[in-house]
Order: sequence, then structure tokens, then C-alpha cells
Amino acid sequence: MRAVNLLPAKHRPRQAGGGKQGSSFVLLGVLGALVVAVLLYVVTVNGINNSKTEIAQAQAEAQRANAQADSLGAYGNFAKVKQDRVSSVKKLASGRIDWERVLREVAHVLPSGVWVNKADAQDATGGATTTTTSTSSSTSGSSAAQPQITLAGCAWSQPAVAEALVRLRQLDGATDVTLDHSTRPEDTGSSGSGDTTGSCGMHNGQPNFDFQMTVVLSSSVGETDAVGKVVDSLGGGQ
Repeated sequence: MRAVNLLPAKHRPRQAGGGKQGSSFVLLGVLGALVVAVLLYVVTVNGINNSKTEIAQAQAEAQRANAQADSLGAYGNFAKVKQDRVSSVKKLASGRIDWERVLREVAHVLPSGVWVNKADAQDATGGATTTTTSTSSSTSGSSAAQPQITLAGCAWSQPAVAEALVRLRQLDGATDVTLDHSTRPEDTGSSGSGDTTGSCGMHNGQPNFDFQMTVVLSSSVGETDAVGKVVDSLGGGQ
């Protein structure tokens, strides 16, 4: 027996027809392709943005690193600077002359009747130092091949000046002693150029001699602490 649907057509449930199934699949395929394209675009844009962000961060880090390197540049060659300074100090120390010891030896070897009014010391670089018993005077800045000390003073007699020359040759490190002049005021009509006090005074009623002599020292005189000895025949100094 066949069933009969008595409901009007508009109230009857609809049944799927096979005529529109193909167009639905096409529409779904187009929508899926659009979704995939949008996803690919979003992923690509995000990747580009991330790359730009990483590039900016890398540039900022590079700038900070360069700034830090510039600020620490002075310490980069610290070892070389230290080595250069140590070498300079050693060079200065090796060329230093103990002028105080030299003057003590000068005072030791000078004979009786001879005294120094002024001493001009000059090292090998041309640096000069003046020591005087009255007023200080400036010295010339001319360079010398070897250190030297110029002594200006007074003596009772010419033999005393000659003895002083011999004794000064016995100084530790002395290589040469030269006499610039040795005069008596009655011979020149003046007190001489080497006496800064204006007169060497009198001895036994006679004017004393005014002398100036130069002692040339070895360049290695500052490298030893040994004290030179006066020869026995001179009888020792004052």
C-alpha cells in the first residue's frame, strides 16, 4: 500500500536536489583558496615585520657596541703604554747623575787653601744646575756630549790650583779636567770673572787667585755607587 502525503506542497519538507551540488563545491573551493591566500599573506607580512625588527635591534646593538669600544679604546693598548713608560723610567734612571755625591767628592779632594764659590753642573742632555755660595745665576743651556761640572773659586797660590787639578782627576767617573783661567786681581786689575762675591780675599798680604776649571765626567758615572779614592801621594783632601 503506498503512502500518500496529504500536506500542501509548501508545507512539505524540502528534499535535496542534485542539480546544485557542483556549484556549492566550487564556492567552497574558492573560499578555501581565499582563506589560504590570506593566511599566506599574513604569515609573509609577519615574517617581514619580524625581520625588520631584528635588523633594527641588530643595528642598535652594533651602535652600543661601537660606543663601548670607543670608550674603552684608551685601555686597549694599556700593556704597550705601560711598557713604554717603564722603558722611559729605566732610561731616565740609568742616565741620572748623583750630583750630591759628586760635590761631596769634590769637597773631599780639594786641597787646603782652595775653595769653590760656584758650581755649574750639566748632564749629557744639556740640563744645567747651578750651586753657589752667594747668589744663584742662570747657566747656558748648550748641550754637552758628556756630563760635566764647572767649578769657580779661589786659591791661595798657583801651586794650590795645580794640586786641585790633579786631585779632581781622581774623582769617580772623571775623564778630563781643564783649567779655564787662574788669575790674581793685581795681574788683571779686577777680581776676575769666576768669583761671584766680587773678591777672593787676601792671604799673607797677597790677593788670592781666582780660578775656573771644568771637570768632564763619564756618561756612566750615575750607574755605580762606588766612591773614588784619592791617591796616597796627595795626602788626602780636606
